[in-house]
Amino acid sequence: RRAAWPYAHLEPPPDAIPVNQIGTPVNVPVAGSPVLVFSYLVPSGFRFIMQGIVQSVSFAAGGFAFNAGDSLWTVTVNPLNGVQANPVQGLIQVPVPLGSWLFGTQWRFPMPYIFQGLDLVSSVATNVNLNAGPPDAYVTGFLGYLIQQ
Repeated sequence: RRAAWPYAHLEPPPDAIPVNQIGTPVNVPVAGSPVLVFSYLVPSGFRFIMQGIVQSVSFAAGGFAFNAGDSLWTVTVNPLNGVQANPVQGLIQVPVPLGSWLFGTQWRFPMPYIFQGLDLVSSVATNVNLNAGPPDAYVTGFLGYLIQQ
C-alpha cells in the first residue's frame, strides 16, 4: 500500500476544480414533512468527489437546543435526473447535524463519495420535532472537487 500513497481522492489533483456549493436557507416545514434543502447537478464530463458536507439548522436569535432526532437528513443521488432517487449509503436519515454553518465547519468524510456526470445530488431534511417556519431554517452544502472523466 505504501507505493499507492497518496491514495486516490483524498487530496485533489492539480487540475481539480473546487466545489463549495452551499444552498440558501430553506424554512423548516411542519413536523413530519420532508423538504428539499439543496441540489447539485454534476456537470457533464466530470466526476464530483464530495469530501465533506454541511447539514445544519439555524434557529431564531436566543438559540434553541437541538436534540438528536429532531430532524433527519438524507442525501440522495438521482442518476441522469431520472425519477428514481437512490439514497447514498451512510447518509440516510442522519439524526444529527453534520458540520455547522454558524462556525463555518464542514463534516469531512473519511472516504469521499464519488458521483458521475449528470448525477443530481440532493439533500432532503425531514422535520420530526422542530418549530416550523421562519426564522428556523435548514442549510446544506456540498464540498469537494470536480475532475474530468
